[in-house]
Amino acid sequence: MGLTTTEPDTESSLLLPTTTTTTTTTTTNSAISQQKIPKDTFHLAYIIYFTLGLGFLLPWNAFITAVDYFSYIYPDVSVDRIFSVAYMLVGLTCLVVIILFFAHKSDAYLRINLGLGLFIVALLVVPVMDAVYIKGRVGLYDGFYVTVGTLALSGMADALVQGGLIGAAGELPERYMQAVIAGTAASGVLVSLLRIITKAVYPQDSHGLRKSANLYFAVGIVVMAICIVFYNMAHRLPIMKYYTDLKIQAVNEEEVEKGSFVRSSLAVNLVGDYLQCPMVWDWNCHHLCCNFIDISRIYNGGCAL
Repeated sequence: MGLTTTEPDTESSLLLPTTTTTTTTTTTNSAISQQKIPKDTFHLAYIIYFTLGLGFLLPWNAFITAVDYFSYIYPDVSVDRIFSVAYMLVGLTCLVVIILFFAHKSDAYLRINLGLGLFIVALLVVPVMDAVYIKGRVGLYDGFYVTVGTLALSGMADALVQGGLIGAAGELPERYMQAVIAGTAASGVLVSLLRIITKAVYPQDSHGLRKSANLYFAVGIVVMAICIVFYNMAHRLPIMKYYTDLKIQAVNEEEVEKGSFVRSSLAVNLVGDYLQCPMVWDWNCHHLCCNFIDISRIYNGGCAL
């Protein structure tokens, strides 16, 4: 008589899954994962993300730093203002479109490689056009329109690379995001050093300005090629493989948790329907109905069986 037994309060408690084991397993897996983090040997991953941060801002810095050359051959236009509007407007528009429509449908790996390739094409246009068509002559505004189109192409490439790169760095520890931001700052420093060198070495005439501009774009092309090589070897590093596997594991666990939550909610709803639903006799099929689905079929003239 002094013994008491503990029973579930309702039938719904029998259908609800227990989460203690799942929580314990997840915690154990997280602890094991933390113990297996590989080292960033020689800081290669950091250097790669630093170089990528330097690279995606270098084309814009090259165009805007060569403003002396462009102002010389196109004297009747406000070069720096038009360049800024063309680059920023196209870059912002493309970035918004990517975020709203393509962020979850396209692969960041493809977007970054495509953007780096477009950067190389854009940086090649000005020196090739200068060697073939402009040749240091003043007032050939067809070349100016092509240059503005090239800047728009660079803005599109910037949106592709920047959107994918910031997202990729955001999935890694904070030091890699810091590497990207530091790389963007180093881009301005590099171009400023090049400008100081060209001002000191080359004369400030048509030939000197052409050589200065060609140097900016040549350095930009080399850096873009290095960025392509670095980015395509980054996923082979052990630390990058580790965080990629960790991301996949987290996504799978989230899907499992969502599935468990949906099943739990369904179980609660079914039990609630069972406990609250009145008993209705189906005269067509001669059986007692205990859920709303059967009752609705009876009222519609059908058989629940």
